[in-house]
Amino acid sequence: MDAEEAIKGIMVHRKAIHAGKQWSDPLGLSETMLKLATYNAYLADNIAGLHHDATESHQSAYKSARELENTQGDAEMLAKYESLDKRTSHERVKYVYESTKNLISVLQTRLKAIQNAMQQEGGI
Repeated sequence: MDAEEAIKGIMVHRKAIHAGKQWSDPLGLSETMLKLATYNAYLADNIAGLHHDATESHQSAYKSARELENTQGDAEMLAKYESLDKRTSHERVKYVYESTKNLISVLQTRLKAIQNAMQQEGGI
């Protein structure tokens, strides 16, 4: 699965938590967590490749600029500009991955709190 598909899946399930009012629904949260984790795993599959593409783009642009006899500083600036789209793609995927990982952790904590509350109420 490519990164954009995985991100779309993550966004659908993030919205489901809020729109579906799953805050106190242990089964709903658990199911959503499983889906988020699955999409996040697919997203992780893309991070290294995107980093490679961004690095390669930067190096290629830098080399081209130096061959045109630009100064080292100018070549670096041009390379950063030329590789901006690829770096942005990489960073976006990386940040969505990290935020989803954090969300899953928070959901685990929430599920544990719901479970504890149910035990105290005699529901489990």
